[in-house]
Amino acid sequence: MLLACLVLVGVGYYLLRLMSGVLSVPRPEFLEREGDEEILRTSGEGAICALASSPSSPLLALYVGDVSGGHLVVMESEPNGKELGRLPVSSEAPFCWVTHPEGLLFVDSGRLWLFSFPWGDPPKEIVRVEAERVWSLSCSPDGRWVAWLELSDGVTRCRWVSLEDGRGGSVNGVAGRPVWFPRGDAFLCRAGTEERSRLLLRVNVFTGVTEEWLELRGEPLQFWFSREGHLHCLSLSEEWGYDRGLLVSRVLPEGNRETALLWARGSVIAGGKEDLVAVDPEGERMAFEGEMGLEVLDLTRKTLYRYPKVVGVMEAVFGSGGMCIYLVDGEGLKRLTL
Repeated sequence: MLLACLVLVGVGYYLLRLMSGVLSVPRPEFLEREGDEEILRTSGEGAICALASSPSSPLLALYVGDVSGGHLVVMESEPNGKELGRLPVSSEAPFCWVTHPEGLLFVDSGRLWLFSFPWGDPPKEIVRVEAERVWSLSCSPDGRWVAWLELSDGVTRCRWVSLEDGRGGSVNGVAGRPVWFPRGDAFLCRAGTEERSRLLLRVNVFTGVTEEWLELRGEPLQFWFSREGHLHCLSLSEEWGYDRGLLVSRVLPEGNRETALLWARGSVIAGGKEDLVAVDPEGERMAFEGEMGLEVLDLTRKTLYRYPKVVGVMEAVFGSGGMCIYLVDGEGLKRLTL
């Protein structure tokens, strides 16, 4: 009788876990790697405050300088990429710039500029940016639009501008970096002023129409589109009712439902580095510093790679081919071959 009761309890627990989705969500295979780090620039050559890249661009940009000003250095982001050019900027620029398919977009002296090929030409002024603060520049996949967040008269708004003819618009009361749809005709942002808001708004850059697109189950740390048009979200697995770890969910292009894709049980982003998640150009891999070193979660291979010797990461971006990661730590700029 006792054995029968234990069996029933075990079966009931299994069914409960299955119904809640805990057993149905795949877990990644775990692999530990050494990592092949190559130092490209030491910290003695000038403090590196930030890196910038984007899936649509084969370029990497880094700021070398301090709070009084410095240079934006543009280089190829392929494994053996070379430096292409550099541009002197004021102290505000390092905090608001992003690579573009043809060069570099940045804010300096109250204006948005495009620094493009050939590198000998001066930057082109796109539009005036009269705001108290500007951040989270985001370039559309086709390179035709740019969106950003700005603080003006105490109100946070998202603004977008066409790089071709200067038309654009803005929407108030939003948060989070604009995330572009693969076609480049619209982007997503978070509703309200909370950085972890789960309600996503869809903004059409041609019509200016803003509509509620989807309310996510958790409060994602990051979200991004794959090249196939699937929206991926990285959240704390506890928000889905699972044990401690990270969970990646997927939203189909229709935007009507969210499903759990991969559960990395026990994987935790190091404290204070939740905003430093890097995503590869295909949208299928992400890198972040965990509690035991750099971790790369591969959705296609369903594998979690850990590099325990890579610690103290301050910035990280994937190279254009997705086969290497550029990172900044206390020693300088490094390239990690995956």
